[in-house]
Amino acid sequence: MKVLMSAYACEPDKGSEPEVGWKWMSQMAEDHEVIVLTRANNRPVIEAYLDAHPGEASGVRFEYFDLGKRALRLKKRCNLFNWYYILWQYGARNEIKRLVQEQKVDLIHLVTFASFRYPVFLNNADAPVVWGPVGGAELAPWKLLVHRIKLTALFKESVRNVGTYLSSLLVARVDPTINTGGVALASTPGTRAILMSKGIHAELMPTIGVDRLNRPESESKRVSDGAIKFLYVGRLIYMKGVHFLLEALSDPRLSNVQLSIVGDGNERAWLERLAVKLSVDKQVSFVGHVPQHALADIYRQHDVLVVPSMYESGGLTVLEAFAHKLPAIVTEVGGLEMSVDDQCGIRVPVTRGREFVEVLADAMVFYEKNPEMVKCHGERGFLKLIEKYSWKSKKEVMNRCYEQVARSAHGI
Repeated sequence: MKVLMSAYACEPDKGSEPEVGWKWMSQMAEDHEVIVLTRANNRPVIEAYLDAHPGEASGVRFEYFDLGKRALRLKKRCNLFNWYYILWQYGARNEIKRLVQEQKVDLIHLVTFASFRYPVFLNNADAPVVWGPVGGAELAPWKLLVHRIKLTALFKESVRNVGTYLSSLLVARVDPTINTGGVALASTPGTRAILMSKGIHAELMPTIGVDRLNRPESESKRVSDGAIKFLYVGRLIYMKGVHFLLEALSDPRLSNVQLSIVGDGNERAWLERLAVKLSVDKQVSFVGHVPQHALADIYRQHDVLVVPSMYESGGLTVLEAFAHKLPAIVTEVGGLEMSVDDQCGIRVPVTRGREFVEVLADAMVFYEKNPEMVKCHGERGFLKLIEKYSWKSKKEVMNRCYEQVARSAHGI
């Protein structure tokens, strides 16, 4: 099958959206003839990587498109990244139409951005469209936003909540599957519920996956000698909820545990001051940014991952933790809720701020008091990873989706 993949973000070894675009490309290219339409800005990185890895994606054809220099300058100067993406998608529709006709494409797969909140302008495409997996329906819970309130973050997340609500009202107008015989894939139950409520048939499929399952990180995990070592990996921004984690750590029952915070962001200075204020600064290590290739050693040095985000469509760090047989404590939201169950971690329900902190602390205390469950839950997380989140298994599911869409397009 000849597949045209629209991947605004598509770069190797970058994590997040670029990694999603790259992984879907490389996986589906194993079974199909793939053409990738991506940003011209990605070209140097892609070509340098392919030069260094000549056997990878050898049969993939890359097409590059960007808006004019004026739009690029405006995007950078005014921080209009979301608007630039929307305009890119609008401009890319003509490139997609051209490629479909010239290359006799059987199917269009739109992979990034993986959010339903942005229009994609493919509702009149000349080939069936697979849209997603997409997420983005999760709202920042108001009862968590007002805990240790920061006005700038509250304003930002409030605007995002309103934007998400408005997007849910408009999504049916830009449904790329409506006239093409395609299908939407939702990465979270919340996103699927919104799409289905607007008459858009959607299958449930996680956005994220991993493929590093045959390396040393798959070896059995041992609980650290002495104090349990908890780990957070991610950006240091308000919605990631690291302030809840620091407050939970101040629970007297956790006075012997250690916490490493890996990542950087505009809230780092505030979080460092908060650690001092809560008298947990001796237990916390702010590691800063760590390159993707160096994270394996970080995971191997810790026992339990904690992800206290207010919302999360994906949650790649949970899968990376499972690859190292670490259990995970997560907020019961979005993609985190899907990836973690009672057999491989603990989900903390969304409640009012102080109660949320108490339950988060209880979860950490559970592993501190029951170190044998670290290994038990870690082993089960690894098994779940293989069964549902390995790129190999995800590719098989996507192949079935492609076949279903192709049969529908031909009236079979």
